Amino acid sequence: MVIIISTLEDATARAVIWALGRAGIPTYLLDLLNFPSGQTCSIFPRKVGALVETKTTGGEAFQFNTKDVRVVWNRRVDSKYFDLRGLHIDDVSEAHVEARALALNLYELINASPEVMPINSLASARAARSKLLQLQIAQKIGLAVPNTLVSNDFRVVKDFFYQNRGKVVFKPFYQHQWIEGNSVYFQWTSQLGPEHLDESVIGLSPGIYQSLVDKDYELRIMAVNDELMVVKLHTQGNYSTLIDSRGDMLGKMNVELVESIPSAVEEMLRALMSEMGLVCGCIDIIVTKSGEYVFLEVNERGQFLWTESLNQNIPALSTFCRQLGKMAGYGGIDSFPSFREFMESTQGGPERAKLDERETLYEELKSIYAKVNIAVK
Repeated sequence: MVIIISTLEDATARAVIWALGRAGIPTYLLDLLNFPSGQTCSIFPRKVGALVETKTTGGEAFQFNTKDVRVVWNRRVDSKYFDLRGLHIDDVSEAHVEARALALNLYELINASPEVMPINSLASARAARSKLLQLQIAQKIGLAVPNTLVSNDFRVVKDFFYQNRGKVVFKPFYQHQWIEGNSVYFQWTSQLGPEHLDESVIGLSPGIYQSLVDKDYELRIMAVNDELMVVKLHTQGNYSTLIDSRGDMLGKMNVELVESIPSAVEEMLRALMSEMGLVCGCIDIIVTKSGEYVFLEVNERGQFLWTESLNQNIPALSTFCRQLGKMAGYGGIDSFPSFREFMESTQGGPERAKLDERETLYEELKSIYAKVNIAVK
């Protein structure tokens, strides 16, 4: 059995569940958004394993024993919202803490089962979110990385800027966005200019500063279990992706599957994943015009199906499902459906109606959480 901890809104999780199900691999989505007002959750710890039962007011029931789980994909374990409608506003904060405690206890219980292969372990996932730790381990293994500074000291940042001949990029620790009217603004990696050297701003905005790498193209590498799926991103053909490939908001970037990369680089990437205790992650690499491979980061919960949405010849969904199935004890299954087949099978219908209902629920919960000032990140 495979358990995926996420939410119904997660299209990647839905696609994987659908594809594994088509191959006959029992897979379930553990989603506690409706808990506790619209969903019950009962846990019976045993000497070996624990019986878990969830039921929604809509009649959907799910029961499993943790000892029967072979793979748990900790896709989204940072539960942000719980259905706390019906509670007195003064009780919402405490109820949120208790609901979140049950969720985290349950996730830890599933992950602790000796029969389970976690993707990724909760401890490794937490450590992997440290970009500085990633860069340190990458350098220790032998990977090239950009010259890096993390600071909010204006004089140090200014010196770093000019030491790198004014060719520096700024990146935040986390991606942020702002909404103004009908416009949405994202904070991605951006090139720094002399006009950005503002002492009052830098002093209040700690961030990551790196030397600008003279790139030829980028690689997005999905590492899962013992396989590396390498995708080449032609980022230099479009102004919006020159610095950060995520700027391709219109989906026009040219991407293609790469059959192989230098064996030495491949070995170092495998060593990086092993050192960080990661079973799965999406690795970002810059390939310079001189042919050097420069490591940027690994996202242990990185998105990967977007590459297949841009190029149907990239088998992202089937590659991930094949490896997940292998870890779950279904190594003999090699054929899985494509992302296009998933999209064609789920347009409209009951699932679309359910997602619309959930969007309404999210808006109600956001309003409740805002009233009690619960920070949700």
